[in-house]
Amino acid sequence: MDSFDPDLDAHGEPQAESAPIRIPWQHLSQDALHSVVESCLVAQLADQNVEGFDLQRELTKVLAGLDSGDWVLIFDPDTESPALRRPEELD
Repeated sequence: MDSFDPDLDAHGEPQAESAPIRIPWQHLSQDALHSVVESCLVAQLADQNVEGFDLQRELTKVLAGLDSGDWVLIFDPDTESPALRRPEELD
């Protein structure tokens, strides 16, 4: 019996990357939105090895950016996690 490979489809072909799903952040409670954005920021800044950042200041900037349309909150099916993207990255 062949072993299961999550990167292959039922026909043994590589799976295509899934498109990100926009999260309608306006429908989240304020607490939920803050938690999701904070987790996105911490993950991104940790990936970039940024130290000593002001989380509250970054959170305020991102929330303003979501409101102005400079940022989009997405769910990335490939990583199974939320993320922040610029709108032009999704087009």
